[in-house]
Amino acid sequence: MPSVDIDLIARVKHINLKRECAPLNAADLPPKVLEYIFEILRDEHRVTTTRDHGFLSSWIPATWVCRAWRAVALATPRLWSWIDINARHCDPEAIATLLARCGSDENLSMSLDCQAIDIAQACELVRPVAHRISHLSVCIDGDQAPLIEELLMHLGDKLGILQLYGADSVKEYNISLDTAQVPNLRTLSLTRIFMHPTTELCGLKDLTLNNMWSENGEMHAGEYVYGLLAVCPDLETLCMEDALPQAASVGIAAFPQIAFPNLRTLCVNDLAVDLPANLANFVVPPLASIHITARYDGHLPFSFETATVTGADNEADQEDDTVLPMDILPVSKFDNFPALVDTVDLCLQLGTPCCTGDIRVHSANWEFTVPTLEDEIQGTNRLPELLDHIFMGFPTAFVDPTKIVFLQLHIAQGVPEYDGWAELLAQFPRVVMLTIGGRNAFNDLVMALKRDVKLLQTLFQLTVCLAAPRTALTTADAKAFGAMLAERAEKGITLESLIVRVPEIPLNDATFHLASALVAYMAVRGKSVRVQRQDCHTCHMVRLHNHA
Repeated sequence: MPSVDIDLIARVKHINLKRECAPLNAADLPPKVLEYIFEILRDEHRVTTTRDHGFLSSWIPATWVCRAWRAVALATPRLWSWIDINARHCDPEAIATLLARCGSDENLSMSLDCQAIDIAQACELVRPVAHRISHLSVCIDGDQAPLIEELLMHLGDKLGILQLYGADSVKEYNISLDTAQVPNLRTLSLTRIFMHPTTELCGLKDLTLNNMWSENGEMHAGEYVYGLLAVCPDLETLCMEDALPQAASVGIAAFPQIAFPNLRTLCVNDLAVDLPANLANFVVPPLASIHITARYDGHLPFSFETATVTGADNEADQEDDTVLPMDILPVSKFDNFPALVDTVDLCLQLGTPCCTGDIRVHSANWEFTVPTLEDEIQGTNRLPELLDHIFMGFPTAFVDPTKIVFLQLHIAQGVPEYDGWAELLAQFPRVVMLTIGGRNAFNDLVMALKRDVKLLQTLFQLTVCLAAPRTALTTADAKAFGAMLAERAEKGITLESLIVRVPEIPLNDATFHLASALVAYMAVRGKSVRVQRQDCHTCHMVRLHNHA
């Protein structure tokens, strides 16, 4: 039997293993992987603010790594299917090259920025392939509307997304769209421009309207907006920013109520004074997600005590009226927004010192936000002046408080103390789980529960969300909590669970001692207790810089 060289076999196995584990060369990557990489790079470039498109796009140099990569890119038509035509990229030869690379069957996505270019030449480039366009974005400047309207006439059944922007203030360009030619249009976005469909947009699912009124108020925004909404019966998503007509014009014109039977998402961002009158004309399904932002834009009355809640009879008086934050919904809110009727969870965030807003009220599938109450003239935040209005109106402004089971109240430490906590809590008789945030709010809650044991008799779990400044004396806070537990226990009302939510950063001594004391008072009673490390932008963020 021949002898076996064990060392030789081991060396051969080692060489084979090195070959198997050796990194691939760039040219060895499969074409499908390269296509995926190029598409990601192209899509990332499209969402940037750069003005370089076409052959100057940031993803193009990645195709120059080697000939194999270049060959894959040139053989993948969809990589070249997005074509931008603007002042920097309007060379007919370059556009023709891009069209050649994307072939004759690939759907096209095209954008035209008509500022500072020969719009007639640009339309001439697009018109022969207009029937292949699935996504068209056009920015109109000056008197270019007739040429753009003619271009729209050449679109075909492949068009799914249409975006039209007015470069200047809103103008009635009187652009019409033959809906019979674009039966598959699903997304329409209009900014500072009026576009008139010839018939109903029955297949339209997503509609975005931005800046549909001018500062001078000379445009008939109300008639146009309500007229457009009326011919979009199948909408699933409606987003409107600065698109609602003035409240006074709504009352005068008596616009019809519009129902959206298929709506899934409603987003409205507009002036608070115009919201109640317009929202009273919207009816959305119970399962629709609602996002409403009420802005004041720094134009606040000298005194909120004399502010009017309803709209004025004419536009001159309307400028002096103010709809307060808890009055942004119409009286018929439960008819207009059935999602509010059976709400059982409610959250209030007040005075958040970051992007969330001065006032945010939300539930699982709806939210109402006031971004800021900063007064441009006085240079101060007017939120403290509205505390009574907010706390008194909050329970009934959006929901039926008797149905609320889960209640969260996150009050920033910078918000002044409020004396009416007993009256506030009395309106929520069925609360089982309560979250209270902010040290001042927590202390006010403890005092209210201590004085009136009839409050929150069904309360099972309390979550305390707080962070104390490093110099704070918290012994009295903890003792008051312990005394409240004892007095309510004597009346047969016990708290079964406590969660103390503190910042994720290392705690200072004051926060650590307060959290420990609260835990101890519950633990000695044999109740469930837990400490949760999770940042809260409202209750903790204002103190983050003081925690060390």
